Amino acid sequence: FFRTTDNFGKFSRRHGSWIGYVSTTSVYGDHGGGWVDEDARILAPKGSSGERYYNVERSYLSLADEANFCVRIFRCAGIYGPHASALHVAWKSMMCGDDEGEKHESMPLPIDATGKKFTSRIHVDDVAQCILASMLKWRREKLLLDSGMNESLGVIKAMSGGRIYNIADDEPAPRDEVVSYAQKVLKREKWEGLSLEKAARNYAKVRRSQFPRHGSSAAITSKRPRRRAVGSKRVSNDRISAELLGNNADKNDEIKNHWEKEVRLLYPTYREGLEQVLEKSALDFLEM
Repeated sequence: FFRTTDNFGKFSRRHGSWIGYVSTTSVYGDHGGGWVDEDARILAPKGSSGERYYNVERSYLSLADEANFCVRIFRCAGIYGPHASALHVAWKSMMCGDDEGEKHESMPLPIDATGKKFTSRIHVDDVAQCILASMLKWRREKLLLDSGMNESLGVIKAMSGGRIYNIADDEPAPRDEVVSYAQKVLKREKWEGLSLEKAARNYAKVRRSQFPRHGSSAAITSKRPRRRAVGSKRVSNDRISAELLGNNADKNDEIKNHWEKEVRLLYPTYREGLEQVLEKSALDFLEM
């Protein structure tokens, strides 16, 4: 990894000084369903992927301190989109006639005082636009500085140093609540004349033909490995809302307005996001 950061350092000196690293909110570990912001304690278990991501973050942030680079760390909540989402989990569960899709999606989550297992998520399109907004913000500030329009200490400081952003939507929710909503979305669809009951029978028939029988029942359980265990927490997106999203530009500032456009989360909750996933990939479900 250190060889990688060295390469990034050489690239940045030659082509610019903005470095972005996509990390994960799993670095926070389990917070018992509480809210976490970018300054929250890092509780990722030792040896976990969350700890490894955190160590990589620190290595990149060291470039900001040692080489005066602009380093941005993007801690993403669970990323979903047209090719992987709660709709896909719900579809597999419905087709198998049991909770197979859900029980293989993740290991059990810790439960908070309210009895709910909170997780956060973000649509892949919103991840992209947040990262782009950060890049454009840096570019805008560089133009201001190069033009001599603003040489304040704040602008110069913003041009370098490290900054961490949580990228999550506005509504953390228990996983079973999201999957339940996804099932309702799927059940309301007409699927071009194909009933869910018929689709389920077809899917089960295909699964039985793919796996050998054990005793009196067909082995149709998923071979997909379990995902890593994640802690129960609600991820705050206040920082991206204040610094990357929205338009607070001075209308008289032509350079700023050129680079800083109106930006909002395209999918502020899982509901809007899953509707988009269904619209983009509805026919894919019939081929799963």
